[in-house]
Amino acid sequence: MTTKKNQKEVNKAIGHLIKYAEGEVWADRHAQCFDESLSAAAALCDIHIDELAQILDEHNYMDMTFAYLFEQFATSVWDNEEFCMLDTFIKNRGWRESPYARRYLTGLGANEVQFWEIVSVKQGSYVDVVPYGKKDKPIRVYERAGSKNINQWDCLAARVILLDGKYGFGGAMLLFSPGQAEEIPQVVDLVLQKLIKEQQQFLAESPDLNRTEDDIQAMARLEADSILPDLLFNQWIANIYLALTGPTPTLVNRDDELLLPSVVKFAIEEKNTHAIKQQLDSATNLDFDPITEQWLWFAHEVDTTSAPDTTVLGHIILDQKHLQLRVNSAERVNRGCDYLQKMLPGLVGPPLTMHENMDALMAQSSAAQSSAAESPQPLNQSEFIEEITAHLDQHYKNTLDEAIPALDNWTPRACAQQTERRDAVIQWLKNLENTTAKNPALAHYDFNWMWEELGIKRPV
Repeated sequence: MTTKKNQKEVNKAIGHLIKYAEGEVWADRHAQCFDESLSAAAALCDIHIDELAQILDEHNYMDMTFAYLFEQFATSVWDNEEFCMLDTFIKNRGWRESPYARRYLTGLGANEVQFWEIVSVKQGSYVDVVPYGKKDKPIRVYERAGSKNINQWDCLAARVILLDGKYGFGGAMLLFSPGQAEEIPQVVDLVLQKLIKEQQQFLAESPDLNRTEDDIQAMARLEADSILPDLLFNQWIANIYLALTGPTPTLVNRDDELLLPSVVKFAIEEKNTHAIKQQLDSATNLDFDPITEQWLWFAHEVDTTSAPDTTVLGHIILDQKHLQLRVNSAERVNRGCDYLQKMLPGLVGPPLTMHENMDALMAQSSAAQSSAAESPQPLNQSEFIEEITAHLDQHYKNTLDEAIPALDNWTPRACAQQTERRDAVIQWLKNLENTTAKNPALAHYDFNWMWEELGIKRPV
């Protein structure tokens, strides 16, 4: 049977299961479970359940919400009963389904939701996953549709089912970014500590129970594992709610200017290279760094008798064809262009600015291609990608030696050299790769050189 035929049979069986849940025995229980789960998530967001439902529906999250909660309901044993709804369906109605669909439903009931990290992806084919935070051997999960929207280092709340020798996902998957995933162990630990305290209090009130501290720890962990799917769902809802309703974060530099990493390129003639270098060397606001072979542009004159001003406005790079200025705001782009054009009259051509905001970069490129004065030869696709890659290469080379707020204002290079900070820089790299992969204009970029530069072995 083909994969498409198998999936069609599974979808048909799930449709029958949903209809079965609408029957007299299960309908009230299903409504109650759905309402309780959404109410708990709404309370976490401090809104009414109706408002949460409307938000999820308007932004196309309701289908995934229903799929996840339905799987939870179908596989959960009600009170002290022996079988869950899925078990009774397979027993009473399963004979109507295809053999493959029955095996799928059985696998669905036999596996719990776990939290997985995506360590590699072949989009349209499979993903390799490991339990989050562990160094287990990756499991290859074959997933055609879902893998097209998953990137390396994303994390998933999902069931992984072994079926006919191959792993696959259940029908419901909740997606987390690497940054969102970092919060999960902290939430689980808080819940675990609460459960341990409750067990200890119960034991103190029941001295006749013969339980050790190890027993208490084990029971608390078992209960924490049982409620993990609910914790993951609540966090997923909270992430969605904050993303849709929270304020857009504003990042600024030391001059309170909106961050916009940018590169300005001035075309030059090779014969003028020496004269440009002389002018740059003599400028009082510039200081040449022989290691990076760049001029650092400072806000004030460089005092050779003491440390320079700590505010570096930008980096200037000279090669045989271009003079490049790299800054982190639109204001510094304008200020830097004015500064260099006044310093180098007749030695540089008109500036061409590229921003790390790729939408702006594409617009800039299109405008530049329509202007013969700025770009006599229009960029083709490969040249455009080359321009972006070169820009990112230089930007990230500089970033490795800059203080990063996410690393407690340590540089990535310094963190990589300290055992206690290495995990933090690994997570920073994962976030960087994952965010970049989600931008179509940047998805081609290869970060392998950064791992090697920092002397860190990739987790896969």
